[in-house]
Amino acid sequence: MASPRFDTTGALHYVADDQRRNPGLYVRRADGTTARIARRNSVDANAPLDADRVIYAEYERVDPYSVQSDLYRGTGRRRARLTVGARLSHPDVHPASGRIVAVHTLPGTTELVVLDSMGRGARVLASGSLDVNWSEPRWSRSGAFVAAARWERGGQMSIVVLDTAGREVRRFSPRAARGRLAVVSAPAWIPGDSLVLFASDHIQSPRLYVGDLRSGAFRPFLVEGYALRAPDVSSDGHRLAALELRADGWYVITRATPTLPDFAAAPTDGSAVDSSSARDSLARPAIDAEELSAATAQPFTPSLTAYPAWWLPAAGISDENQPTIGVMSGGRDVVGRHTWQASAMRDLTRPEWTTNVFYEYAGWGNPTLSVGWTQDWQHVTVTSGGNAVGALGLRSNTVRATLFAVRPRARLTTYAIAGAELGFESWASYPADLVSRFTEPDEFLDVDRYPRGVFAAGFSSLQRPGLSVSTEDGVAMQVTLRQRLNEGRSDVAVTEAILEANAAKSLPLPGFARHVVAVRAAYGMTSDSTRSYLSVGGVSGSYLEVLPGLSVGDPRRTFFVRGFSPAGQRGTRAAAASAEYRAPLVRVGRGVGLVPASLQKLSALVFADAGAAWCTVGITDTSCPAVIAPRRWIASVGGEIVFDTNLQYDALYRMRLGVALPVRGEVAAPRQATIYFTFGSTF
Repeated sequence: MASPRFDTTGALHYVADDQRRNPGLYVRRADGTTARIARRNSVDANAPLDADRVIYAEYERVDPYSVQSDLYRGTGRRRARLTVGARLSHPDVHPASGRIVAVHTLPGTTELVVLDSMGRGARVLASGSLDVNWSEPRWSRSGAFVAAARWERGGQMSIVVLDTAGREVRRFSPRAARGRLAVVSAPAWIPGDSLVLFASDHIQSPRLYVGDLRSGAFRPFLVEGYALRAPDVSSDGHRLAALELRADGWYVITRATPTLPDFAAAPTDGSAVDSSSARDSLARPAIDAEELSAATAQPFTPSLTAYPAWWLPAAGISDENQPTIGVMSGGRDVVGRHTWQASAMRDLTRPEWTTNVFYEYAGWGNPTLSVGWTQDWQHVTVTSGGNAVGALGLRSNTVRATLFAVRPRARLTTYAIAGAELGFESWASYPADLVSRFTEPDEFLDVDRYPRGVFAAGFSSLQRPGLSVSTEDGVAMQVTLRQRLNEGRSDVAVTEAILEANAAKSLPLPGFARHVVAVRAAYGMTSDSTRSYLSVGGVSGSYLEVLPGLSVGDPRRTFFVRGFSPAGQRGTRAAAASAEYRAPLVRVGRGVGLVPASLQKLSALVFADAGAAWCTVGITDTSCPAVIAPRRWIASVGGEIVFDTNLQYDALYRMRLGVALPVRGEVAAPRQATIYFTFGSTF
C-alpha cells in the first residue's frame, strides 16, 4: 500500500497491491464503501486534484534494462500522460493552484521540482547531490510551503520545510538513543500550516510525530498500533489516516484526529525536546575527506570476468539408448554483455561427439545477438536378408544466428525475432566399408547443406500478479514465418507459416488467487513439397534438466491435443484450439526439513482440446495419400493438478499431473483415459 490521501470531499484515496491482481487505486468514501477505480502499474502516491481527478506517477519500461517514471492525470479509468521520460515520482498537487511538486531522479541523486498543472515548466525547488537526496514532498494547505524528507551523507534523515523559493524554513531531525540512525519520512500538513506530521522510528518502531513550524519542537502524536507511516489529515482536520504494518501486511487505518500537543511553552531556539529527550538539533557527523584512488582507469575488458566460471559433468542417452558422457561449462562478464555456455558429450560405443555451443552478446542493448553451433547424431540400422549388417549415422551440424528485439512495457510488450541457420548433414557408416556395398554409395558420401531463415513477431498484454495461478486479463498473439531452402521434394524451398493467439480473463471467485478462463487457437500451413509435416497431438510443456545433459518432460507443441500421440495426425495444414478453466486450491509455501525444495501452491484446471491436420493435394506418402482423405478432427477433455515448486530455493518450476480422455477420433486413440506428468505451462 502507499500514501493514503484525502480529497476535498473527505474521501480517502490509496494505492494497494494484494498480489491477486495488478496494483490499483482505491477510494474509501464517506458512506464507508470502498471501490477500486483504476489500475496502476506501480505502488506510488496518488494526489487528489479534486473529487474526480488525481495526479500520480507510474513506472514504465523503456527498454530491457531501463525503467523511467512519468506523471499522469487520471479520471476514473481514463488517464492522460503529462510528461515523457521526465523521471518524476512521488508527486503532490496543490488543489487550488494545480501546481505539482515531485521528485526528479538524476544520476546518483534526487531533487525537488515544481511544475504547473499540465506537468510543464519544471523549476528546481531543492537541488540534490551525491551527499543529499530528497523524497516525499507535500504542499502546505496554503501553498506557501513544501515539506519533504531529506537524506544526507552519513545517514541522517530530516523533515525539511521549504518556502516556494527553496529556502529552508525549519528542520525536524529526531535522533535515536546511543547515536543510532533513524528513518524519518512521510511529512503531511495539519490545517493551519503551522504543524507538520511525520513518521520516525527513533524510538523503536515507527510512530507518528507532529512538529511545530514556529518553535521547531516536535511531540508524539499517535503511538498506538504496530508501525505507522504515511499519515494524512482531512481538509476539515477531523480525520487522520495512515498506513499500519501488522503481522499479515499493511493496513490503511483511519482515526479521529487526536488532540494536538501544546507547543505554547516550547522554546524557539530549536532545542525543544520530545518525550524521549531526543534533541531536534543534531550536529552533522564528522566525515574524513574522501581519498582519491591511485588506481589507473582502464577500458572495460570482459575477458577478465567472462572466463569459465563453473563446470559440471554431463550425461545423456543417444537415440540408440547408449550412454553418453562429457562436460559442460559457461561464463558471463560482470556487466552481462557477454554470456556463453558449451557442452560436449561422447558416445561410449561409437566415436561420436554431441556438442552444443551458445554465445549471446548484449552490448547493443536492444536487440541482443545470439549465435550457436550444435552437432547431433541419428542412426539407421542396415539389414540384408533380414539380418543386421551394420548401421549408418547421420551427423547434423547446425550454425545459427538470431537477433531478438523487445519493446517491454508495463501493459503491452511487443517483440520481434529474426534468425538464420545453415545446416550440414553427412553420413558415417559402421563398419567403415558399409557404404561401398550400396548400389548408389555417392548419395551417402556427399555433404548436404540446408540454409534456413525464420522471422517471428508478436505482442502480449497478459498480466501475472504475484499470487496468480496463470497469466490473466489480456491477449497475446504471435506469427512465425520459416523458409527452408533445399529441404523440399526435388530440393525445392519450403515455406511455413504459423499463427498463434490466446486470451485469458480472471474471475473474482474465492481463493488465494483469482480464477481464470483461458482460450488458445493456432493455425499453420506449409508448402505441399515439404518433407517435414505439421503434426497434431500430444502434451505440451517444457523440459527439466535433472542432470547436466539429461532432461525429462515434454517439448512445447503448437498443435497439441492431450490424450493422443504426439503425431496422431500429420499434414500440410494444421489447426488446434484449447479452453481451460484454472482455479486455485491452496497456498502452501513450505518445504520438508533441510531439503532444498518447497511446494508453493496448488491449483487445478479442466480442459478441452481439439485439433486436425490435413493435406490439400495428394502426394502419395504416409502423411498425404494420393486420394485426399476428409478432414478428421480429434478432441479430448480432462483435468490437471498443477504444482508450483521452488527447487534449490530460488528456481521456480511448474509440474503438472493430468488425465486426458479422447472424445473424438477413436481410430487414432482408443477411448480410454491417459495419465501423464510433465513440466511447464500448456500456454
